[in-house]
Amino acid sequence: MIRAHSRTNDGKVFQVSRVIKHEDFSMQHLRHDVAVLKLSRPATLGGKSTRSAFRHMGWGRINPSNNQLAPLLKQASAPVATHSQCRATNGRTVDESSMVCVGGQGSSVCNGDSGGPLSCNEGGRWVLRGAASWVTSKTCPGRTYSVYARVSSYIDWITARVGQGGGGGGGGGGGATPPTPPPPPPPTKPGGGGNCKDVWPESTCRSFSRYLCHHASILPRM
Repeated sequence: MIRAHSRTNDGKVFQVSRVIKHEDFSMQHLRHDVAVLKLSRPATLGGKSTRSAFRHMGWGRINPSNNQLAPLLKQASAPVATHSQCRATNGRTVDESSMVCVGGQGSSVCNGDSGGPLSCNEGGRWVLRGAASWVTSKTCPGRTYSVYARVSSYIDWITARVGQGGGGGGGGGGGATPPTPPPPPPPTKPGGGGNCKDVWPESTCRSFSRYLCHHASILPRM
């Protein structure tokens, strides 16, 4: 949805015609947790926001004890943490080149908002700095930081794929139908406990129970 505040009655809905996942994504370390989505039709963004500071947002889970999603878009300002601070609470898998950490002060990512934006008003222009990826706490918000994919590290990767989507061969006419992406590999059989109520299959989530709050938002509305 574009320019939506409520999940039910405003904004414009766009279908996704193609998903291009990062070929080096690591489920073990959650590195390169990015993808490019091609919409079925062009989206026009209008209007300007006057708010400033780093901000994360989403419609994710609003209560750590159940799976209720936020009916209205939630958002909060969030300080950026150093990577040494982030590793001290979130573990050594925090990668400086591909991840950025924020929060740790009562606002957190949670189930349901994976891919949600971390944006900043820089000189009157909103810049996307991160895409929500994971946290280690099983309660949202917790004492750990929210970890985002560092968008600036993927500019070249994104740029190289934005023009993709036409059929094979030459320069690609505007009406070309994108090829069907290959099916995802079957999930491996994990062990251990866990409770996955989001987009991951239950079997996949069990093996990553420490990342259960891997999506985004117990965020107070501003």
